[in-house]
Amino acid sequence: MSCGLRPVVYGLGGLVCVLGLLKAADTHAQSKTERCMARVVRPTAAVEDPSSVLRAGEVFGPITQVQVDRRNGKISYCAHGDYCYPSTNLEFMSPCRIDSVAQPAITPGDTEWIYAPR
Repeated sequence: MSCGLRPVVYGLGGLVCVLGLLKAADTHAQSKTERCMARVVRPTAAVEDPSSVLRAGEVFGPITQVQVDRRNGKISYCAHGDYCYPSTNLEFMSPCRIDSVAQPAITPGDTEWIYAPR
């Protein structure tokens, strides 16, 4: 698998690629508000509400969660107080370091693995 700047990621192999890119991007200290910002590269609807659409060129973040759907492997980026959007339509603009271990499931039926920035 090739890890480009705009990876199309599905499954755990893709997540490893994304986590490696995010960790490598964390090269110098910045304030929390400058970290984990993403640019929308294509119009994209929120995972939870398709009527909430980000337009190309908008800035999204700071990203506070990375969710991986256990059923299909699709990865979404989420911001506190906002929705989650598919990672395939967002491109990181600033350094971001994400934990490589998922947070514990809240309920046994949870369908996502959740990772958080450090």
